[in-house]
Amino acid sequence: IMSALPATPPPQGSSLEEATMADRFVQDVRIAVRTLARRPGFASAVVLTLGLGIGATTAVFSVVDGVLLGPAPVRDIDRLAVLWETDRHAGTIREPSAIPDYLDFLERSRRFERLAAFTPAEVNLTSDRGDPARLAALAVSDRFLPTLGLTPIVGRTFRADEDRPGAPGAVIISEALWSQVFARDPAVEGRTLRLNDVPHTVVGV
Repeated sequence: IMSALPATPPPQGSSLEEATMADRFVQDVRIAVRTLARRPGFASAVVLTLGLGIGATTAVFSVVDGVLLGPAPVRDIDRLAVLWETDRHAGTIREPSAIPDYLDFLERSRRFERLAAFTPAEVNLTSDRGDPARLAALAVSDRFLPTLGLTPIVGRTFRADEDRPGAPGAVIISEALWSQVFARDPAVEGRTLRLNDVPHTVVGV
């Protein structure tokens, strides 16, 4: 059996205190408005300072949210690991692997489902209709995108034969570069970009 408890009226003092605080707040707001109205220059400085502070805070939060708080744009990030090497002669750690070491990992490792290699780079983009541009890039192995669980929105990933020495240059471009250079042309696959004066075929976006 359930019964409702009778409502208990709030103490008299509590209501009086709340009313007094509300009156004080309204009075403070009126005084602030009158003061700012009498000094428009000071009011403009206050508004500008508040605007800059709010804008800076919003910008910082957007960066933190996108980099640290937002979900990672890869699949199964808890199963991903980065392999580093230790130079026992120099005593340095977290050294990037050389290509022969990576090939040894591919052949001998039994602890990983898939291995891929990547290295950051910068390239010069030569355009027929504008000035050259310096672009950030990644040189990756053919297993890189499948390892991260990423699929191009246009075209395909790299093939194994494109990962061999002497193979024709193949490139997957970002969506931003696709918009900038090719105006989001859906038939971009097969087009050519000159990177460091070497032609590369676009295979995906």
